[in-house]
Amino acid sequence: MQLARAIDLWLGELARAGRQEGTLDSYRRQLYKLADHLERSRPDVDVREVTTNDCRAFLDNWRGRTASTVCTVHSALNGLFDWLFQEGEIDVNPVTRIRRPRRPRPGEAGAAHSRSRS
Repeated sequence: MQLARAIDLWLGELARAGRQEGTLDSYRRQLYKLADHLERSRPDVDVREVTTNDCRAFLDNWRGRTASTVCTVHSALNGLFDWLFQEGEIDVNPVTRIRRPRRPRPGEAGAAHSRSRS
C-alpha cells in the first residue's frame, strides 16, 4: 500500500472515531510532510519500505520546535504505523523503537505557555 493512501485511510478511521477536526488537520499536514520527505528519494513509497531510520530522519527535521510539536509529530507517526501494524499491512511499527519526547508540564522550563495566576 502506498504511504499516501495509508494516510488517507487512517485519517478516515480517526474521523469516524470522532477525533477533533484540528487534530485531523494537524496529523494530515505532518504525515503528508513525511510522505513528501520520503518520496524525494523513493517515489510512491510503500508502507512496508518505511524504516525506523526513515522516521528518525523525519523527526530530526522538527528539532528546535517546541516539545509539544515534536510530541504531536511523534504521535501522528506512531498512530499511523500502529494502525498499519494492527491491519496487517506491516510486520513491525518502525516508530516503536523511537522514544517519544516528554511533553513539559505547564510552568516547567521549556513549556510553550505557562498559566499566570491572579
